This record gives sequence, C-alpha cells and structure tokens, in this order.
Amino acid sequence: MTKAQVIAMRLRQVPPHEATAEDFAACEQALALISHERGSELWCDLQLRRGHFLLERREGNHAENVAQARATYTDLLTVSQRESAIWDAAVIGYANCLAMNPGVEPDPLVYASEMIEEVVMRHRGAGPSDTLAI
Repeated sequence: MTKAQVIAMRLRQVPPHEATAEDFAACEQALALISHERGSELWCDLQLRRGHFLLERREGNHAENVAQARATYTDLLTVSQRESAIWDAAVIGYANCLAMNPGVEPDPLVYASEMIEEVVMRHRGAGPSDTLAI
C-alpha cells in the first residue's frame, strides 16, 4: 500500500466539517505524491475530499476556499466518468460552491442545474430513494 493510499484511507474516516488543518495538509500531501496519476480513482477520491474539506474549512479566507473548491470540483467534472459516484458528488459540490457565492454569474447556475437534473434523472427509479442526497 502506498503512502497516498494510507493517507486517503485515514481521510475517508474524517467528516468534512471535522477536518483539521492537519487533515487538509495531509490531503494536499497525498495529492502531491500522486500528481502524475491525474484522473486515477485515488486521485479523484482525494480531489473530491479536498473539495469537501475546502467548503467546510474554517481556516483562511472563506471566499478563497470556496473558489478553490469550485476549481477542484470543475477539474473533477472534466476527468471523472460522467455516470460515476465521483462525478455525481462533484456535481453536488460544484452546486454547493455556487450556493455559497451570492454574486455568481448566471451561466454556472444553468450549468449546475442541468448537471443536477442529469444526476436526478439517472437515479430516479434506480433503487431506494435514499441513494440520492442533494
């Protein structure tokens, strides 16, 4: 097991709202260790966790954290499989970033709305209603 995998396994146990500065730094460290693996399952998992941690982060400038989270989710949307759990979570994270920014321009809101509709339509009738939480 690689060091990045060990870090990721530990970070999966940390709820984003409980993440410390050390948890965020560990996530950044793990991403640096696998920077050459862009798009891999581990990279996507860590990027998603990074976005969640940034949205909940108490340290630093809130607007900058949200902007970094939005960029992280945008990157994930470009590299992850469109019908994957990672893509679905990135859609919701992206929409949450927009919701935290009252001055957001209309185009991203339309984009997020279309993606959310796609997620909902794919999950509608796919099983128990608790499989989709937005």
